[in-house]
Amino acid sequence: MVKRQRSPSDPAPTPMTHELRIEAANKLSLETFQTRFFLSDVTSANKAAERKIKGNGNKHTDHQGNDALTAFTRPSDGARYTISLVDSTSISHADFVACFELIRSTSAAMYKMSDRGWSARRKKAEMADPDMRFLLVRKRDVDREGYPRGDEERETGHEDNGKNVKRQENGHKDNQRKENGHTKERAQTQAGTVEAFLSFMLTYEDDREVVYCYEIHLSSTLRGCGLGRHLMNVLESIGTRVGVEAAMLTCFTKNESGLRFYERLGYVEDEFSPPPRKLRSGKVEKPSYIIMSKPLRREVNGK
Repeated sequence: MVKRQRSPSDPAPTPMTHELRIEAANKLSLETFQTRFFLSDVTSANKAAERKIKGNGNKHTDHQGNDALTAFTRPSDGARYTISLVDSTSISHADFVACFELIRSTSAAMYKMSDRGWSARRKKAEMADPDMRFLLVRKRDVDREGYPRGDEERETGHEDNGKNVKRQENGHKDNQRKENGHTKERAQTQAGTVEAFLSFMLTYEDDREVVYCYEIHLSSTLRGCGLGRHLMNVLESIGTRVGVEAAMLTCFTKNESGLRFYERLGYVEDEFSPPPRKLRSGKVEKPSYIIMSKPLRREVNGK
């Protein structure tokens, strides 16, 4: 859900003469960020985090990157899923809409019950923040023999039986023009619909460098299979590689199953989480959300 907004009385990050790791990481291009913190080989400082991910039933190897981070296998039926990292400037419109609809369908009711309320406009603006990044989960596209189906095969018009499908010359040029104008959408369609996602930001929270989980939402078919835990482990691995102090998130107090889930992962109520408020009537009113945090090791690059 939405991260707590810093009030005017909150202390600003302590000024430093050298560039901080948060600013440095957020300035990186998507490709460089992926290489350093998502697709790169596991360093000694992060082996424990990677072993934890692999130990959660995810043994599938993805040739496109670090298998512990870029792939997930559902234990019940062996269904394979890919995990890709994008940012708010590179996410396709279709993927953006799919993520928003997952939020709306799973959490809009709880937003409406909170003191912030539900606003589609505000949520979309938050998702479009320049520093927002997304872990997108899709079902892996495979052929009948279990190998990934490449773009080249689909674009030449091959059917599953391997026979060429004749393109009709009439109208082909129009279709080609449409494809050239919608490269992102075509790639998204070929890859499949986003079935789960986690959004996060490298930021400051009460003078601490943190990786903040804004949203984590799974379609109904992917709940209870370990994917949520896996995505949180990926988030923590990225945070550890960047070198931030902690992972943080916000959870509605009415979301009891969510609170239990985060507690099992080692998250506890943060010291800056809003306390209960005593009303004039003497009644104690609990806040509608709780801020939770989990320390991350700061051993990256010897720091």
